[in-house]
Amino acid sequence: MLKEMEKAGMQAAHKVIMGHSLGGVGCQFYVAGSGQGKMDAMVLTGGTVLRRYRQSAKLPPTLTLDGDLDGLLRITRQAEAYFHQVAKVGGADAGVDRPVILLEGLSHWSFSSGALPSNVKKYDLRAEVGVDAGHAMIGQVVSDYLSSLFGSDSERPAAQQKIAEAVKKTGELLDPVLAALHLEGYHYLNPPCNSDYPTNPTCQYPKYPDKSLLPPAGPPKPLPPADCTCGSDWVANSAASIMAGFAQTLAVQSKLVTKDAFHDVSDVRPFHLPHIFEPQPGTACSDPAKCFINATTVTMPIYDFKDDFDTGLWPVTASEFRTKFKSREALQQAAGLADVNYTATDELNTKICQTINQAAYDWALKTASSKARDRFLKHGQPYVFVEDKKSGFGITGPTWIHDALSFTPSKDKKTVAVQSHYFPLKNKNLGDVSFIETVGYHYCKLLSPARAMEWIYVDGLKGLSTESFAEEFYGTKNDGMEMGARTETKSGAFSNFPSPLRKLRRCLLQIPRSQDRGCLCLEVCCCPGLALSANRFMVQTRFDKENTPCDDCIITGTCLFVYILDIARCFVDVPQELDFIADCLVLTVSGCMHAQQQIEINEIKKNGYQGMPMLIMNAMPPSQQLMFQKVDMHGGGGGMPPSMVGAPQPQYMQQYQPGMPPGGAPPVQISCGACRQVFGAPGRGMVVACPFCQTQNQT
Repeated sequence: MLKEMEKAGMQAAHKVIMGHSLGGVGCQFYVAGSGQGKMDAMVLTGGTVLRRYRQSAKLPPTLTLDGDLDGLLRITRQAEAYFHQVAKVGGADAGVDRPVILLEGLSHWSFSSGALPSNVKKYDLRAEVGVDAGHAMIGQVVSDYLSSLFGSDSERPAAQQKIAEAVKKTGELLDPVLAALHLEGYHYLNPPCNSDYPTNPTCQYPKYPDKSLLPPAGPPKPLPPADCTCGSDWVANSAASIMAGFAQTLAVQSKLVTKDAFHDVSDVRPFHLPHIFEPQPGTACSDPAKCFINATTVTMPIYDFKDDFDTGLWPVTASEFRTKFKSREALQQAAGLADVNYTATDELNTKICQTINQAAYDWALKTASSKARDRFLKHGQPYVFVEDKKSGFGITGPTWIHDALSFTPSKDKKTVAVQSHYFPLKNKNLGDVSFIETVGYHYCKLLSPARAMEWIYVDGLKGLSTESFAEEFYGTKNDGMEMGARTETKSGAFSNFPSPLRKLRRCLLQIPRSQDRGCLCLEVCCCPGLALSANRFMVQTRFDKENTPCDDCIITGTCLFVYILDIARCFVDVPQELDFIADCLVLTVSGCMHAQQQIEINEIKKNGYQGMPMLIMNAMPPSQQLMFQKVDMHGGGGGMPPSMVGAPQPQYMQQYQPGMPPGGAPPVQISCGACRQVFGAPGRGMVVACPFCQTQNQT
């Protein structure tokens, strides 16, 4: 295109590439690939510099320009960009190479005009600035940015100052969001540390129990940087204090110092457990008012895998914290409090995790900008926190690990109920026992303050949406899918399914019975392994095929290998190489199944379907023989449609008695008298139905 423009007479001193939303992604692919060095600048609107190019020198000077109400590339993702592209490289006054500017009141569609595409209608937020005013704001920033790069000597300083002021204003707008991300320990600001192999000297996280079920995992490669995140400041400085519950006790003046570390709570190489280091296990403070307690916690933040695509459409913050605390009983006993009742403090206390989560939400509401808070309180869905639910034991241990923090919208969708799961364990001997004895713990599913902030700024404004931009609501249409909402219609049982499933059902119902390739495609895409296995079983039973010793060896070995891996995964981290080997074995078996099936199908195409062998039919109970008789009479060719196996083949057969072979004569070719289609029949002297138009034909 550039060459064509130059041939047409374009004489440009500088070349700038600009893209909106996915167009911005394409711009980055181009300038980092075949277009490297061909552009003098890049402008991303409603987009952001992808994480993969964050440290890349291939990009030219780049402006990231967006609105704070972008529902498709959320403000939390732009806060991450601001941290790396501005805050970490000297701030707004440093003349950054990749400035980030957010314009207040603009949405994703503010950079365009006209009718809303369905995706924008579904996910975007409502702009608070009109189209013309918004376009003027965008044009001014882009003009200032280009002037700051390519303007004359007299123009450049003023333009650079305007860009610096806009970047600084963006920083002030993002301060509450960045504060929440830091409090969470958001993994895309600074990577999490590994306390087993400390690299950040400020963490000072003591190991406990420093024991391993199997040989401990080796150090990560590469090691986390020296500025890695030790753990969640929210857990260490706020949640732990609420867990202790000293406020209404004689220990109210005591000092609790807690350090948190990020680890997989299922890890056993080594184990990671919360612990009270001071006072030493087996001892307690003599005076609760002057007690000093040094303890640790363990937290596992859970992030949505869809954020790995780096689109900014889905939440980027942790959906929950899986946090292990020392129990309230253990902490209060260590403080020297008398008559601590485990039943009251932990076992039947369904309010501890609830209180911590309420505090996270209250902090987010208090810290959010006044404009964002007022907008949310007027148009959003507030959280309502309900009492905790106690988790039990399952086959693989405490179900608490996988009992997710739940978010349940009310029937009128005006609020969302948040419920945590908890798992308590009674203390013993003031904690002076082997680590194998799990005593004195209280596990919680926690709401991250960053997820609460993201709800206030973005997702909490989408749940009360409608088809049009109605005045009483804020967002745009959510098509009944937000937060698992269901749409009720008069179309029957499927009306309770989300709209994509209803659309899929309508699509499948529109496929002609003789043209079921859509169903086959769905089967191939969604469950090829199950489909191949079921068809293999059908081929063996219909055609009297037996496994060879080689078949049995491969299938048994594959099943045992996958089974052992799944068991081991409950206790240790399984290397990816073993998963890869397991996948290769499964794919090999699937390929063999497919080849065997294809051989039989080719045979049917050549000679027609002769029915189930008499040996197999006679071995079946009479009820099953009758079932297959009905299938052959009314279901078509033993359940194998022509679109699957191809003509010629029989589809509707003469009735026979159980135990008789369904076909005794050589197959014949029949031309339907109505539709003229040719199909196979098992023999002469019978009436068969055409599989294409259902017309009865005499053979």
